[in-house]
Amino acid sequence: MNSLILCEGKTDAVLLSYYLEKTCGWMHRKALKSLDIKADERKNESAYWYSKGEENLLICGVGGKDNFDNFFKQKIQATMIDSSAFRLLSGVLHM
Repeated sequence: MNSLILCEGKTDAVLLSYYLEKTCGWMHRKALKSLDIKADERKNESAYWYSKGEENLLICGVGGKDNFDNFFKQKIQATMIDSSAFRLLSGVLHM
């Protein structure tokens, strides 16, 4: 199963990543080929993939508190439509 955490910025994403890696056993990995999120570091965006067993986790910093909607629509939702990586989440969002 794939999971997604959106947070305000890169620092939040790094702190969450560190915590989950040290306390819960998540391991950093390369992006899934079927779901490669293109974060713009100039806008303080980030995308970090982790795995734990058969599970994958994507932690994204969206580049500010006012950017959640745009980041999700432009980076996540657009990619989900072309991929089955977040099939369950995508189905819930279209309801």
